[in-house]
Amino acid sequence: MRLPAELAEWVYCGCWHTSAPAIAALRAWRDSHPEAITARNNPALYAEYEALANQVTTPGDVLRAAALRALSPA
Repeated sequence: MRLPAELAEWVYCGCWHTSAPAIAALRAWRDSHPEAITARNNPALYAEYEALANQVTTPGDVLRAAALRALSPA
């Protein structure tokens, strides 16, 4: 699916705007945990990271939701 450039920019900017606090928190979390964290080697820290990451809205999230809405039966 092709989007007009202006709409794609709006989606990108909207995602950044709504996700900025979570992105800042993720960056701070990463700065305080520079070592590799995985679900296997530190489940608690990995859960913290996942909770923060799940607060970020990506353009892909928005576009998938739009496609599902457009393709679903009325």
